[in-house]
Amino acid sequence: MQGKDLYRILGVDQSAGADAIKKAYRKLAKEYHPDKHPGDKGAEQRFKEISQAYSVLGDPKKRQQYDQIRKFGFPPRHAGGGFQAPGADFDFSEIFGNAARTGGRRRGRMAGGDFNLDDFFGFDGLGNMFSQIFETQQARSRGHSSNGARTNPNDIQATLEVPFKTAALGGKMMFKIPNQNGKQVSLNIPAGTQSGKKLRLSGQGKVGANGHRGDLLVTLKVPKHRFFEMRGFDVHCEIPLEKSKAKKGTKLRVKTIHSKTVELKIPMGTKDGQLFRLAGMGILHGKQQGDQYVKIKVK
Repeated sequence: MQGKDLYRILGVDQSAGADAIKKAYRKLAKEYHPDKHPGDKGAEQRFKEISQAYSVLGDPKKRQQYDQIRKFGFPPRHAGGGFQAPGADFDFSEIFGNAARTGGRRRGRMAGGDFNLDDFFGFDGLGNMFSQIFETQQARSRGHSSNGARTNPNDIQATLEVPFKTAALGGKMMFKIPNQNGKQVSLNIPAGTQSGKKLRLSGQGKVGANGHRGDLLVTLKVPKHRFFEMRGFDVHCEIPLEKSKAKKGTKLRVKTIHSKTVELKIPMGTKDGQLFRLAGMGILHGKQQGDQYVKIKVK
């Protein structure tokens, strides 16, 4: 599988500033928004790619990490010659070598020595995203699919339901490890967490025959909210409106994910399905803030 160039997805140059990247993201997100293309799987996939690209390039720290990978093919702490990745689409397995093929922790050897994707990217971040690319490629070569989780007999796999607002805004949750005498660990839930996200805690699994512990892998489940829906780092909601008010125009009080209420002006002649943006009322990621979109349902 080839790693898609995130700058190309957003249609910006690598030298583009944060404002230019944000502007490009908003333009593309609006163009390929699922509400504008109901039932169009292609547009839906494009929207997901755009959101994923912005989740990296819109975060200064993740963008810096991605640029290092894109340019050198290895983390900056181990720089010093070696692989050179092309500037366009590239194959992460060729860049990371053994990291794309080894089990257990995401470790590999490069020109600069051993490195660990979890240590470099953080398990909640790009390390998990890239490792899933690696493992999917490995699984396909064996003729079956992969869900991104590596198999280790000493790993403990479990699930945890995360309240919607905690998943959206981020926070910490205590988790009791199964079959570990009541041992609890604190989990850091990243803002914008979606159902199916996996967290890995190194060394929190079962003790193996060699005395080494496996890892704890927790799959997060996020229940649907009756009003809000997360799409990338944006929040969406739908509000019913009487035809007469849509025709004449009105003002609405709209709840936000941040437990605030803001006023939204509905202009004359508003149509069914029309979207309104509440800037900066979405999910915080890095120094960037997503938006909230309000869809009007004329009844």
